[in-house]
Amino acid sequence: MLAPVRFEFLPEIDSTNEYLKREVKQSNSVSDTLVCAERQVKGKGTRGRVWYDSPQCCLKFSYRKQLPTNFSKFAVISPWVALNFCQYLHSVGFQTVGAKWPNDLLINGGKLSGMLFEIVSKGEVSYLIAGIGVNLFFDPNLTEISGRNIAFLYEKFTPSIDERTDILIELGRVLIDSLDNIPESFTDEDKMSWSACDVFYQKKVKIIQDGKVVDEGCEMGIDKEGRLMVQTSEGLKSINIGELSVTL
Repeated sequence: MLAPVRFEFLPEIDSTNEYLKREVKQSNSVSDTLVCAERQVKGKGTRGRVWYDSPQCCLKFSYRKQLPTNFSKFAVISPWVALNFCQYLHSVGFQTVGAKWPNDLLINGGKLSGMLFEIVSKGEVSYLIAGIGVNLFFDPNLTEISGRNIAFLYEKFTPSIDERTDILIELGRVLIDSLDNIPESFTDEDKMSWSACDVFYQKKVKIIQDGKVVDEGCEMGIDKEGRLMVQTSEGLKSINIGELSVTL
């Protein structure tokens, strides 16, 4: 039987990921926990990017899970969770949602959701902390503040508490289930499922390093380790998470 997951709601916090990391550092014993915040004042994404918040329009939550000893499947986590979220959203009618490697969700080129995965250790025990941000309800101010092309799950501003709670419960379940069932590697079926969600699949992409274009080629999906495959003039290249990024 699986151990219960503790849930905590916070009216305001710097970052839900940072909150869960502090608990690990300050306590001798912590449980698997899902925490959601109404307002996040120092939200962050990958590579230190800022996550802009609109309290009633955005959903921000993080999940902390203790990892098994000798856990080694880090590379597959990001695309695995993104794939599970994308497939879930398709199953409930949001067919226009697509995935961008390694863990962004997009609608018509606009960013719908970002994910941040971090590892924190205390002694010999390690924890995975997964932070999720989702733009739920349309907010024109958020687009102006961020200066980015962003997307919303719903085009109308209807942020009722009950509706947000229902969405949190369902997406929380998807996240917890994904992290409880991390595969050793992607099967051929998994890779095909990723390609079906991948908004850049078989498109010409630019490979970016430190803000500069270092190569380009045709994006060919992911391999069994979750690395992005790009067919370049020099052959098929595999890109590890954190090394490089891609754009059209």
